[in-house]
Amino acid sequence: MPPTYIFIFDVSQPAVESGYLHQATSTIKGILDEGSLPGGDRTRVCFLAYDKNMYYFNLRSTLKQPQMVVVSDNSDNFLPVPEDLVVNLNDSFDIVSNLLENFQ
Repeated sequence: MPPTYIFIFDVSQPAVESGYLHQATSTIKGILDEGSLPGGDRTRVCFLAYDKNMYYFNLRSTLKQPQMVVVSDNSDNFLPVPEDLVVNLNDSFDIVSNLLENFQ
C-alpha cells in the first residue's frame, strides 16, 4: 500500500484570523517542496477543509487548478468524486502546490 496522507484544515474565520491556516499550509508546502514527506514516488495525498461546510478538492493531475466541491448539508454528508480526492503527490505536485498557496 502506498503511504497516504490526509490533511484536514479548519478554514473558519477564527482559524484564518489567528494565523493557524497560513502557518499550517506554509509548513506543509515547505515539507512537500523539500521532498521530505516519507513515501517517495508512491506517496498519495488528500486535502479537505471545513467550517460550517465541508470542502473537498479534486486534485487530478490533468486539471489546471484544483476543483472545490462544497457540501453544505452536513446531516447527509457524502464523498464526491472519491477517485480524484486521493492523488499521487508526484503526478499532482503542481496542483497541490497551487491549492496550498490559495489557502494562504
